[in-house]
Amino acid sequence: MARPMGGDARSARDAVALALLLRRQYPLLPPLEVLDRAMADHLGKDLDFEAPGEPGGDATDPRHPFGRLIAAALDPDALPELEALAPDADIADPLAAHWYSVTMPRLQERYRLWNPLAKLSL
Repeated sequence: MARPMGGDARSARDAVALALLLRRQYPLLPPLEVLDRAMADHLGKDLDFEAPGEPGGDATDPRHPFGRLIAAALDPDALPELEALAPDADIADPLAAHWYSVTMPRLQERYRLWNPLAKLSL
């Protein structure tokens, strides 16, 4: 699944910043609850998670701290492999395939992202 570009970058940055802040301040809060709280105001939005200069260039990249939170929340079985990756490492093809075919669709579905019809059901 390719992530669309040109969406709402400010809302995406807000969601990422809140998620990472909550993760630091409340380390015992389950990852899914952190992600749900951070994404609560962004349901159904066309978010652009582009993050130039950050690992993978995108906050949803599994090498980015937010991407690792996504994994912990929505795909905990993939987390051990992701945690073993250095932030500047190349993602192995099977891991990338899993990320874009399993993990990212879970994010998209749970928060109704990148789908113009999702706004109709809000």
